[in-house]
Amino acid sequence: MERFYRIIDSTTFRNRWHLGAPCDQNGAEIDPRVFTMAQRYVGSEPVNITVKQGGCPLDFTLGSFDMPVIRAWVGRALSESVANEIQLIKASVDGDNDFVVLNVLSNLDAIDEARSEITRWTEDDGRPEKVGTYFGIGRIAIRNDKVQEAKIFRLRKWELPLIVTDSIKSTLQKLKVTGIDFEELK
Repeated sequence: MERFYRIIDSTTFRNRWHLGAPCDQNGAEIDPRVFTMAQRYVGSEPVNITVKQGGCPLDFTLGSFDMPVIRAWVGRALSESVANEIQLIKASVDGDNDFVVLNVLSNLDAIDEARSEITRWTEDDGRPEKVGTYFGIGRIAIRNDKVQEAKIFRLRKWELPLIVTDSIKSTLQKLKVTGIDFEELK
């Protein structure tokens, strides 16, 4: 049975950088959720990203709304395994052009609702358009039968988490990619 992991920020780096929202060439802010919705980005490149806090650059950073910003060499390594599942968007981080935004295009209906800890929006929350949809997921369980051949993906109805298989986790660990940890999902 395949094992799955959520990519999370590593907290082991002192003075690690925290990135701001991306902007286009004219300085207009781009909603970072564009890069977490598992849809192809069609805007201009490179996107510009500023360092908001800290100074220690990382190879893999979850920016605003968990938008993955990675070194270009990490993107090239991932492309060897999952080229059809990702889009790499050229990015400049405070003038350093050796970065890309990792846009994961695979979006799977793979949440095992019976084994996950899910909170849903209710009428009491005052958002009638969201009643019944996911408000939050405390523990994510994945249905292996719904993943098929995907190695890196987002979850339909809860796109925020970035999920990888053992093989992608191993690749990133062998490359000694800084900035991320892995949380095993059941």
